[in-house]
Amino acid sequence: LIGEALMAKEAKARGIAVDELVKKEVQEKVPPPTKEAVDTVYEQYKTQLRGQTREQAGPQIEKFIRERDTSLRREAFRRELLDKAGLPLFPWHAAAKPRFVRVVPDEISGRRFHVVDRESWRTPLTDAPRAAPE
Repeated sequence: LIGEALMAKEAKARGIAVDELVKKEVQEKVPPPTKEAVDTVYEQYKTQLRGQTREQAGPQIEKFIRERDTSLRREAFRRELLDKAGLPLFPWHAAAKPRFVRVVPDEISGRRFHVVDRESWRTPLTDAPRAAPE
């Protein structure tokens, strides 16, 4: 939601429609899939393509790569807008966050939490190798 609001604000600042902004900053910045990229994906998923040749699977793979790269570029543009806005949003987990939720309290009570520099949390085990998550 906040990403959409920031896109609308950016489009308004540029004097263009949101669709035009998305076209300019996302779609036009995604290069077409290269032959090498299509070949790599074909080799990775050859067994799942049910015997299709490279030529038969090519258009489907190109569409997959375009959609994947467009999604990645859209997320990168959202991050650029968030950085530009300077909003104090600090996610705990590094995964993509396409939506944010605003909570408007009716009442505030309890203790206050002060944001500290994340380096103050470092311990000797911070950079230790860890087992893969299950």
